[in-house]
Amino acid sequence: VSYPEHLNEYKPLIYYSGNHIHVKNNSFPAKIEVYSLGGKLLKEKHVLCQSEKIDISSLPAGLYFVKMISGDKPVYTQKIMKY
Repeated sequence: VSYPEHLNEYKPLIYYSGNHIHVKNNSFPAKIEVYSLGGKLLKEKHVLCQSEKIDISSLPAGLYFVKMISGDKPVYTQKIMKY
């Protein structure tokens, strides 16, 4: 059975809590990158399981972009706010 491509899309769950970015996804292995609003890469981590935490305690409060990359292409980007 073949399904239309849009039915196979999966949106990962990415959220901030307690100085960590939490990532839950079904697309792994993947790479998570954290960028400043100016586009500077600040953190990156390879995700090898469905749930992962990224420590961002060293980053100041503010807005950041979190990008998930699977293979060689970005699959999801989300803005988070660290407070």
